[in-house]
Amino acid sequence: MPVVFTTLERLQEHGADAVVWRRLGRADVQKLAAALDNPDGEALFRRQVAQADAAEEHQRAADREARRPVCKRCGQKFTDQRWQETTAHGSAWKPVTCPCAGRAAPTTSP
Repeated sequence: MPVVFTTLERLQEHGADAVVWRRLGRADVQKLAAALDNPDGEALFRRQVAQADAAEEHQRAADREARRPVCKRCGQKFTDQRWQETTAHGSAWKPVTCPCAGRAAPTTSP
């Protein structure tokens, strides 16, 4: 919603149809019709929608990474393939070898 303003002195001196109106966010004085016009509104709206979509996609990716399981043996996060195979329903689960499977299990020192 555009916000336009002027002074009473300018209105009395030049009239309402003169170049006496200022719009918040613009630097120059304009006629009322030009001050109320919003020629860049559609482009601004599209930019804001694109920014919101990008932020939402970024948040979804961050949420997904926060839910990603980790190997109980080595602590590394599952790959997408391993995660999908461990959560697949309707078929027998075949364990996928973890990169740490060839290494000795970590031990605690006494």
